[in-house]
Amino acid sequence: PVLFNNSTGGEVSKPLQFPEIATPSARNDFVVYPNPAKKFFIIHSPVAVQSVEIYDVLGKLTKAEDLAEFNDEKQISLKGINPGVYFLKVNTEDTEFIKKLIVTK
Repeated sequence: PVLFNNSTGGEVSKPLQFPEIATPSARNDFVVYPNPAKKFFIIHSPVAVQSVEIYDVLGKLTKAEDLAEFNDEKQISLKGINPGVYFLKVNTEDTEFIKKLIVTK
């Protein structure tokens, strides 16, 4: 099947492929709440989490926590984090998860 025509009139039939950051089932089980968050957020993960990093929209690391591996839930403080949009990177032994996190007043 033809997916689309390119600007030169040629047909492109192979879809673009991007590497997965995590398996779909693991990604669906990974939850961050509340989001938007004020003073803290909670990570719920079925796999052991090793570290959490919070990046601003410019890619600057604003907070990093190395954690004793945990399964299930962990509360992370937002003390010292200004309101805004951030990207949360959660590292496990096998992979990493990235989610958008909104911090409010």
